[in-house]
Amino acid sequence: MKRLTKIESYAVLWLLHNKKDVSEIVEELHLENKQVIGVMEKNGIAASENPIKTKNSSAATRSQELMIHHTSEKRQNSVAIMTKEASEINDSIKQPVVAISKSIEKSIHRPKK
Repeated sequence: MKRLTKIESYAVLWLLHNKKDVSEIVEELHLENKQVIGVMEKNGIAASENPIKTKNSSAATRSQELMIHHTSEKRQNSVAIMTKEASEINDSIKQPVVAISKSIEKSIHRPKK
């Protein structure tokens, strides 16, 4: 099996972009099936003959999953930036404030202003 040139790998990617099948690409470019699949794996494209099965997850339920933890300048995970979606989840989870009943209010000491 010979090594693919950049032109051949770009041709494979172009044909995949044009919705060609792996078998059609192998036939058209005179390559091996392994070579085409290798280019697909290298570029993160799932093969139609061997699809990757993933678990369908519902939308993120924890706001921590939606926060940005990695900053580009420091390249450290010491900062957490809250996104709009994370803020919306926090607002929906937040418990409503319960009014204090009259009997309990008398027992709580509140200094006069």
